[in-house]
Amino acid sequence: MKKILYILIGASLIFSCDNDIDVNANWKDVPVVYSLVDQTEDTVWVRLSKAFLGEGDVFMMAQQPDSLYYNDIQNIFLEEFDENGNPTLRTFQLIPDFTSRTKPEGIFDSDNYRLYRTDFSGVGADTLDLNEDYQYQLVVNRGENRPYITAKTELVKDFDINKPRNNQNISFSGPTNEQAIEWESAVNGSLYETRLYFHYTEVRVTDFSSPVDLSDSTQKVFEFRMPDKTAATLTGSQDMSTSRTGQAFLTAFLKELTIDPNIVRIPRKFDVEILVASEEFTTFINVNKPPTGIVRERPDFTNVKIGDDDGVGIFTSRYRKLKPNVGISSTMKDYLSIQDYTCGYNIVKVSVSQSINNFKAEYDSPDCSVVNVFEFNQ
Repeated sequence: MKKILYILIGASLIFSCDNDIDVNANWKDVPVVYSLVDQTEDTVWVRLSKAFLGEGDVFMMAQQPDSLYYNDIQNIFLEEFDENGNPTLRTFQLIPDFTSRTKPEGIFDSDNYRLYRTDFSGVGADTLDLNEDYQYQLVVNRGENRPYITAKTELVKDFDINKPRNNQNISFSGPTNEQAIEWESAVNGSLYETRLYFHYTEVRVTDFSSPVDLSDSTQKVFEFRMPDKTAATLTGSQDMSTSRTGQAFLTAFLKELTIDPNIVRIPRKFDVEILVASEEFTTFINVNKPPTGIVRERPDFTNVKIGDDDGVGIFTSRYRKLKPNVGISSTMKDYLSIQDYTCGYNIVKVSVSQSINNFKAEYDSPDCSVVNVFEFNQ
């Protein structure tokens, strides 16, 4: 979160005989809002707090909840507007939720995050029903005739993943072989972050001479990031892709593993996830990246309004596209199990089943001299 400091130095101070300079301006209420609207999620969460400034030890003030949070929020809700900008008269009420998200210890107040979430009680539904063609405005009433906090966003629309399709597998099949993920850009989508989730089974084996029972196995998931991509326009239907090599995947995966002669690992499947950020969210991410050049000061960016003034934070949208249960090619299974630099990690290649639940698997021995074969019961 950005630190906000209001500095007011009058011209008369230059000529004053008092050498003490008061850098504290008059107190001002500055709300801080963070929220992402995603129609694939069942809830909209809003984090609402405030910036503070005052006399004394700022570390002591940071321990006081009143310095960080509002205790008198009158109402907070979402308003819906149609494609022509007209209100649909449909609103989504938000309620306080101060227990769902725990906050790590630090210099700030140790209470949990004070969040607000959509409330479905009395609505007859347990999930959001947002229209991707509409706009949504956050409205916060703080009472005491203070100006409303508002922010409006369009939604990132649904889109198609073109590769892998339903009958295609993931195939990091060699050091220089590249696996590509391809899609058509979404309307209102700007920044695309692609993640592959590699599912595998880890089981401890003490006797390889008899079929291994997987009932005591552990299901694990390895997350592999692909390069981010930015769309040229926000109109959608742009062909986009991202790719990485088999060597990049295997190097990253092996860093997560330990060598143990009694642990074998069985590849299972991939899930493909693409997270899409709106243009406003993309801009917010970019302006808040750590500075790398000589100029250390970064521009402010927000779409949060306090009446006619700017607030702090962002209320915008993203979209999550998930393609689950993508298979692994046979050539990738070969690459994982019998290449020299995977020896000792016991990544097995499953062969043809001996019966409906009984399989054979093979992997290189720790010294890469022979291929071990064992059976396991599914």
